[in-house]
Amino acid sequence: MQNIAEVRSQKSEVRSQKSEVRSKTIALLDAVAHGGNPQDRAASLT
Repeated sequence: MQNIAEVRSQKSEVRSQKSEVRSKTIALLDAVAHGGNPQDRAASLT
């Protein structure tokens, strides 16, 4: 069995990855909404 500290650290790692993806998605949508040029949008996807 995994100890509680290990499980907690894995959960917080997943949480930080989710928030990173969310902020990238928001930045992308923001660029689209403000008519950012296509090169900038393509670069932000990579």
